[in-house]
Amino acid sequence: KKAEEVLRERELLIRSISNNLPAGMIYQVVHNVDGSRKFTYLSEAVRDFYGCSPGEAMNNADLVYGRVLAEDRYRVFSEEKIAKENCSDFSTEARVLNPLGDIRWSYFASSPRRLDDGSTCWSGVEIDITERKSMETELRHKEERYRALAENSLTGICVQQDGKLVYVNERGARSFGYSVNELVGKSIWDLVAPEDRQ
Repeated sequence: KKAEEVLRERELLIRSISNNLPAGMIYQVVHNVDGSRKFTYLSEAVRDFYGCSPGEAMNNADLVYGRVLAEDRYRVFSEEKIAKENCSDFSTEARVLNPLGDIRWSYFASSPRRLDDGSTCWSGVEIDITERKSMETELRHKEERYRALAENSLTGICVQQDGKLVYVNERGARSFGYSVNELVGKSIWDLVAPEDRQ
């Protein structure tokens, strides 16, 4: 009875933690020797993430795995296979189809352990990183726009960090009589006459 009470308390603790994980889901899945998968635990967030209850997903793992976009699924399974063979931690990012039909990005991280029957048990988390991915895309587009402006500028543009040149546009490199590759990494002081450095 005491052991049952301890297990019940532990399950309540895990469920309480997992249900309060912001934009995340906790899961445990067994990868059987025959290649099939069976969830043994899923937090309630599976309803928002995949549109099914924990019980439904435990009865049919395809309700979760089937929503990983086909273009990402092969890569995810390949990475998981390597982690399984090495019994090493696994983490990856993939696109997932939401219950409403739109695509979101998820980050998956889990740890494997081998079971006596040869199967592998993975305990992990899934975090919704859609917002972060949107910000990364927006930043990349901004950087591309600024780089295009700098590359096509009629003025020489240099960026230095800790006294070293980290960026020089074509016009700037020509004005110093170097190529861009020759200038990047050079000390800014190499371009200033010794008598003018002070």
